Amino acid sequence: NGLATSVAAGSTTITATSGTVSGTTTLTVTAPPPPPPPAPPGAVSDLSVVSTTDTSATLTFTQVADGLGNAASYDVRYALAPLAWGTAASMTRGSCTTPVAGTAIGSPLTCRLYGLTASTAYQFEVIAFRGTLNSNAVFGTLSNVASATTQPTAVASVTVTPVAPTMVVGAAGVQFSAVTKDASGNVLTGRTITWSLSNTRVATISANGLATSVAAGTSTITATSGTVNGTTTLTVTAPPPVPVASVTVTPVAPTA
Repeated sequence: NGLATSVAAGSTTITATSGTVSGTTTLTVTAPPPPPPPAPPGAVSDLSVVSTTDTSATLTFTQVADGLGNAASYDVRYALAPLAWGTAASMTRGSCTTPVAGTAIGSPLTCRLYGLTASTAYQFEVIAFRGTLNSNAVFGTLSNVASATTQPTAVASVTVTPVAPTMVVGAAGVQFSAVTKDASGNVLTGRTITWSLSNTRVATISANGLATSVAAGTSTITATSGTVNGTTTLTVTAPPPVPVASVTVTPVAPTA
């Protein structure tokens, strides 16, 4: 019935014959256009730093597609500010270790990295990909850059001096001081110290650690840095009785 069905690219002559008479035309078959390439992975646009400690940072971002309908994987990098992607290091410690596997497109992904230096400004960046890194990975475009400064080294101990001093009511105040150290015993400087005491009926203490006596008794002196405390005991004694310097007898030279 004259229905032509393509087989392969090329041309062929189509002939219609009635009795001894024929008519012809040429049919050209072309190859189908190649399918469009898969979309590249999406780009993360909301990378942010949730929190930091002295040696770690926690990142979060919304997951994107890998271009094939699945959740992408991620290469997360960091560097001292300012970050340059080509020289930034991929994460090697913590749940941000590259490659980070995605779970669900559009869901938040939170991960943590370790090994940072205290009191240091860092920047972070992430790129989504599909496939296998260093093999057949297909990358999206770079995310926004997130910045954060790590916390100072954590205080592990607070030592208060002088240790268990004694003062007399009305005498000059006692000046206390506090030394903060990290978990390795290294002295930490520049830390904020908050002073308090347990018994304000015995003494008071100023913001810089100067204790002033009120009455005889004992009070615990506490120095606080962050969540770490150091204590000592202050003893306040009553003043000694005033020594007798002279005795006067009256009446003077009476006559009886």
